[in-house]
Amino acid sequence: MAHLFHLFQFIVFLTKLELIVMNTCFKRQKNKLATYVSGDTVSAIDYLLLQRCDRRYIKDVKVIAGEECVSQHRLLVGDVIISTAPRKKKRMHIPRLKVWKLREPNVKQEFARLVTERKDEVFEADTNGM
Repeated sequence: MAHLFHLFQFIVFLTKLELIVMNTCFKRQKNKLATYVSGDTVSAIDYLLLQRCDRRYIKDVKVIAGEECVSQHRLLVGDVIISTAPRKKKRMHIPRLKVWKLREPNVKQEFARLVTERKDEVFEADTNGM
């Protein structure tokens, strides 16, 4: 029962930090997933955790069978894609000012009316702020 509680805590931890377990994202044979081998016991107990937004940078996750990093543990390796090109930042769309429309007489008159109405409000706010 305690094992299920710890598993539930682990899943809550993963979801809160938006992490994914990369070992489970790639299809492998059972012996290729095993990171712990002791006698007849073979299990995957070492995991590679990564934020969900960085998943696109991992090409593959595998276990190196011949290498032992610590006794009874096999080395877990992730292939990472590192791009030298900087990512382009998305620019916010700023609507263009359509100043050419001021050439039309009706638009010009409406703009002049709005400016004269608002100028008193702007000057009052400016003098009250000082």
